[in-house]
Amino acid sequence: MFYPEKFKNLRISKKITQQELAIALGMKRLSIIRWEKKQTTPSECDIRTAALYMDISVSEISDLKDFKHLKKSYATNIAELNTLLQKIDSDIPQSVKKMFHDLKKMLLSKDEQLTLYRREKNKTDFIMQNLPFIIYTKNSEDLRYKYVNDAFLTLLPITESQSSVIGNISSYFFGLKDYEQVLSLEKKVIYQKHMQKEILPIPGSNGKRTGEFNIVPILEGGKVTEICCTVQDVTDEYKEEKARLELEKAVNKLNDFVWIAYRDNPKNIAENPKFTFISDSCYNHWGIEKGPLIRGERKLFIHVHPEDKEEVEKWYYSTSYPKKKEFRFLINNKVKYALMQSFNDGNIFWGTMTDITEIRLLEKKRLALENAVNRLNVLIWIGYRENPEKLDDPIEYSYISDSCEKYWGIPKEPLLKGEKILSSYIHPDDQRRMKQWYASYEPGKAECRVLINGKIKNISLQIFREGKIVWGIVADISKNY
Repeated sequence: MFYPEKFKNLRISKKITQQELAIALGMKRLSIIRWEKKQTTPSECDIRTAALYMDISVSEISDLKDFKHLKKSYATNIAELNTLLQKIDSDIPQSVKKMFHDLKKMLLSKDEQLTLYRREKNKTDFIMQNLPFIIYTKNSEDLRYKYVNDAFLTLLPITESQSSVIGNISSYFFGLKDYEQVLSLEKKVIYQKHMQKEILPIPGSNGKRTGEFNIVPILEGGKVTEICCTVQDVTDEYKEEKARLELEKAVNKLNDFVWIAYRDNPKNIAENPKFTFISDSCYNHWGIEKGPLIRGERKLFIHVHPEDKEEVEKWYYSTSYPKKKEFRFLINNKVKYALMQSFNDGNIFWGTMTDITEIRLLEKKRLALENAVNRLNVLIWIGYRENPEKLDDPIEYSYISDSCEKYWGIPKEPLLKGEKILSSYIHPDDQRRMKQWYASYEPGKAECRVLINGKIKNISLQIFREGKIVWGIVADISKNY
């Protein structure tokens, strides 16, 4: 039976909080609260562990009996000495009496020290057994185990106790291939080297688990007598880190400039974000040094073209996310066009900057070409069919030159909206012949008549195809007739 009220009172008198006890027992604070409110009853194991941590007898908080101790305590020796002192004749010399009293005083002092030592040892053992690490020690002579915690036992292929492990070497439990990397580190520690944060496969896991090994020497008189090792299972963290490095490697191969930053106060837009990651393209493609940006010595937008600076700064300090902006960079006296996209989540900010210089230069060339074409009387059009084999399907026009309206008198808007097609203007008497010519897929020209606003014109028509794309040229040859 568990005594909740006595348990609570003793916990308070020992100045141990519910949270401290819960952490020590590896459970939530709510479990301790429920014990004390008689809502749940702890297991025998929990009762004994709590008593051990609180340094009290288990019988003080339950009807369970304490385990018997085999060794005599100093208190037993003191009791025997008191009995002896009572039997001593009062006439014995004072010096002898003093000797016995001094012995009693020494035993009392030793008993207090031993009690304190046992209390600290119990706490240390409790902590060692409940740490989420694998812990073991070995001697320095032949690397035999001197201590292992319960977490270490989970590595072993068969069920073992701590006592059955102590005194044995690693090869008794693990194959050399499974343990040789760890053994190599242990041998280095014998020569007073510290092995810290070494990432290795955990023995007994068949390479499926990864651990962070920390192995240090224990010195006595300037010599290494033991080594102590802790192993933290970092399999999930290692996988995440490996995936992050692979992602970073892939990102660094892009021409796109990728960055991640944060602000201590996300609402303070005047605060410059502190960069935590800048992809290699920052320098490799853009020619901007990463170091000064990471260290906060230089702002990224110092390279913005002077004519775009005011507009870019206005966009930069906007709190509306996600956002994107096109602007020009001036780097080493060369102008580059950039498209930046920016995102945020709380105080984290990230973005990409894409080089669109070629796109913008091609756009300029296209506009120049289009401007030249629009000055011609020749009608040029571009369109596409979703299924190139279905010639009866109408063409969806993506471009029609201005001469369509200016010279030919055909409105562009209905054609671009798909409300009408150019072939509808072919003279009725030529419709069948032109349809047969178009269906033949033969390259070359064809001539026919068109009927526009009641007027007949003779035209020369050329049509080209490439997959779904179709384009053509229409010229007025009425003067030839």
